[in-house]
Amino acid sequence: MMKFLFIPLLFCFSSLSFSQQETWFGIMATGEEYPDRGIRFGGGLVLDQKITKRSGFEFGIFSRSVLSNSSFIADFPDGTTKLLSTTIRKNYLTIPVVYKFYSRIANISIGPTLDVYVGWKQVGGTPGLETTEFSTSRKTILGAMAKISKRFILSEDLILEPDIRLNPLFSVERTYVGAAVSLKYRIPKRLISE
Repeated sequence: MMKFLFIPLLFCFSSLSFSQQETWFGIMATGEEYPDRGIRFGGGLVLDQKITKRSGFEFGIFSRSVLSNSSFIADFPDGTTKLLSTTIRKNYLTIPVVYKFYSRIANISIGPTLDVYVGWKQVGGTPGLETTEFSTSRKTILGAMAKISKRFILSEDLILEPDIRLNPLFSVERTYVGAAVSLKYRIPKRLISE
């Protein structure tokens, strides 16, 4: 499953030596609408590699979490029953690898994403109830991302790039819709070519 990420990466990095135009590295803040959970915020890193005047690739890694609620009925020795619940936050790192088309009006990006499960934490539920074990059947989730962005030049080496995005995940029937803003710094060519 990870092969789909390495082919674009290999293509992009092999092209750095002979056709590189610009490399930008930055930080990103995201706000996404989560299914039945409202808007959640995250952050991450982004590498924007422009190869020709109109084409390039963008790679990122950012955090994402999903809440999972469980309820069950417990029977106690005194004959009573009680409804108990727990809320678990599943944490993921999302890795998009997208082709990017650059234009003066807007930039358009599309490509695969991979959500990698990195852990969990109990964040709610019945008071006094502690979850000691949790597992998920899907450690990686494949998806696709499409986004439209616009660059705003702050200086010769610094840009601000907000975007709107759509990210359906295939195996879990979940779609994220949201926005992000990236602050990117142009990496000098001399640092990359050395």
